[in-house]
Amino acid sequence: MSIFKTFKSRKITKILCAAVAGGMLFFGSGDALAADSSAAANFRSSYIDTPTDNRPFRQTITFFGGTVFKADITSTGQILNDSSLRMYGNIDWSYTNPNTKQTDNLQIPFYVAQTGKNDMTIYVQRGTSWGKMTLPNVFVALAETLKTNDPSTLQANVKGVQSVEMFRDTATQQIMKVTIDGKYIADIIQKNESSDANTTFVRNLKKSLQTENVVCTWTVDKETHQTITAVFELTDLIRSCAKNVLEDSAAGKVVLADEERNLLDAIGYYSVFHYSVSYYKPGETVNLSMPAGAVDAPTNNKMFSDLLGDMTQVVQR
Repeated sequence: MSIFKTFKSRKITKILCAAVAGGMLFFGSGDALAADSSAAANFRSSYIDTPTDNRPFRQTITFFGGTVFKADITSTGQILNDSSLRMYGNIDWSYTNPNTKQTDNLQIPFYVAQTGKNDMTIYVQRGTSWGKMTLPNVFVALAETLKTNDPSTLQANVKGVQSVEMFRDTATQQIMKVTIDGKYIADIIQKNESSDANTTFVRNLKKSLQTENVVCTWTVDKETHQTITAVFELTDLIRSCAKNVLEDSAAGKVVLADEERNLLDAIGYYSVFHYSVSYYKPGETVNLSMPAGAVDAPTNNKMFSDLLGDMTQVVQR
């Protein structure tokens, strides 16, 4: 069975959406945190006390493999009380041929839309044409968990943090190191996924989270107790997920073509993955209307085929 068919759409899209949906999932704190910790109290307040805060946010993902490829993914998004998610951004892609050392650069606009429990869809522009892909239901479930204002759900979400340590305390901000329990995140995915979401990617993501915690640097405004920015180090998690698929292949659970194996080798042993999110100031607004060319975009699951080919060149056989 082709792993690309198992993933339903291409690997790089799933990595992007894992960061988009999974990264936002980490915005919680834990009841187990020390009650007398100023850092823990401000961190908890930034999540629990402002559940109706619908400020737009900026996201940045840096994903690269050795000296061969690099993707800088930037976007602006917003989650609203009507259960809608909208996001608009660009992928700045560069590829350096290992043999000729020539570097090619691309800018790829994309748009993400999801409402209620409907499928999450990513629209991608290549050249002058737009195409779209539907993403796994598990990310819709995670987004639904994040958009809730239900107090019991919010209290349940806060149990995923193991510790909060003060990194820097200024007159206006507290910057903290936050460690999130990977097993707790895996449990949330398990509880929310539908029967058709048990793809190779989701299965191995849960497996990786059993052993990989997630660490982030979190900045809180001391006056308003609102989150300003958070930076997540996801390299170990992404590498572990790819290595788990390779282990499945070695055990005969999946059959990989050479291109697919090289891609997973590139991700599992050479990639680096950073994710950050920062919020606009209260009252600031953004225009997140769908681009005109994307409205009637046809389904196209091969929009990233050339990028995937670039990534495999990290591995020299």
